[in-house]
Amino acid sequence: MNAVSRGEGLTRFPDPWDVDPPSPSSRTSSYLRVETSVNDHLYVVRVEAPGVDPQRDLKVTVERGTITIECVRTEGTTAPLYTEFHYGTFSRTLVLPAEADWEDVTASYDQGLLEVRVGLSREPGSSRTVPISRESPEE
Repeated sequence: MNAVSRGEGLTRFPDPWDVDPPSPSSRTSSYLRVETSVNDHLYVVRVEAPGVDPQRDLKVTVERGTITIECVRTEGTTAPLYTEFHYGTFSRTLVLPAEADWEDVTASYDQGLLEVRVGLSREPGSSRTVPISRESPEE
């Protein structure tokens, strides 16, 4: 796994904050937290999204050199007495590397983590919505 730090002056892989910078209060748990890496000719984005149905509550869209991840988290039928959980619609848009192949994108969800894998090549494609597979058995 390669890590690219912002201070090294490397521009091949953009900083995730380049398109959708958080406000100072957004770096808390109410914001979709992401982790990016590069391995095996793939750009990998992992997103914490516990407690959601990936087929109903998650959407991944690739368009014009960006990837947008949307998540809807709703409260259960019983209102909690006290909660630090955040409910509502959350969205993150990240810049993809110039080498990203928009047609070679897969997504899977397992144990609260969404992982999106983008192949790296030189040919960009067009906008499309990415299906998400469920890797763990339904509970």
